[in-house]
Amino acid sequence: DARPQPDSQDPHGARCSRWGYVFEHLCTEGAGAVVNPNDEFCGVFGLQLNGLKLAVAAELDCYDAHSRLEANRGRPAAVPAPGKALDVDRFVEVKTHKELQTDQDTQSFYRHKALKVFIQSFLVGVPH
Repeated sequence: DARPQPDSQDPHGARCSRWGYVFEHLCTEGAGAVVNPNDEFCGVFGLQLNGLKLAVAAELDCYDAHSRLEANRGRPAAVPAPGKALDVDRFVEVKTHKELQTDQDTQSFYRHKALKVFIQSFLVGVPH
């Protein structure tokens, strides 16, 4: 599990991680259910970098069968049949971050958080 474990974080970091999991859960499952930070939706994707073929695994937050993304306009809802491939343009990754109030906040965001979002989401083709 790539997620930071509570015993390896300071109390503030553990609390912020918990808030992120709860926010993810509310966005993808709704209120009322138990939040389990170890519950994951994973996918394996093929990509090619400079002629080198790679298989990349990524943890994703949810699959939006009714995506309103421009690329899906006019397409029927895509609830996949068991064992069938999912449409990568219907995956959704939810990210949280603190409000950027200073130049240092902005620099830190782009240096750390934005890079993680790129590696986790955009590299495998998750559009939103």
